[in-house]
Amino acid sequence: MPKPPLRAVAADEKPAPPPKPKTLVEAVAAGSYLEILEAQQREMAVEVKETSGPAKAAMYRQIALISKEIEALRVAAKEEAAENGEGVPDDEEFDVSAV
Repeated sequence: MPKPPLRAVAADEKPAPPPKPKTLVEAVAAGSYLEILEAQQREMAVEVKETSGPAKAAMYRQIALISKEIEALRVAAKEEAAENGEGVPDDEEFDVSAV
């Protein structure tokens, strides 16, 4: 699919807001594995404030493990996109007069 041509941005134009992250229930019902992990991570980050003692240490470990897995999935997705040529501009004819 070709990219749309570049255009000037109007002075009053604002960027689209980023999509709202899915809740854990939404991610489990209709999300990817990555979205489920991200939702779990957000919930654990909130719940860790109310935890104490050994449970808090366990929660920190789980957050660290999930964070590593999320990062690995993101890196793998970027590598796969690069291998498939996604995000790489199409080559155009060389115009010597442009130099």
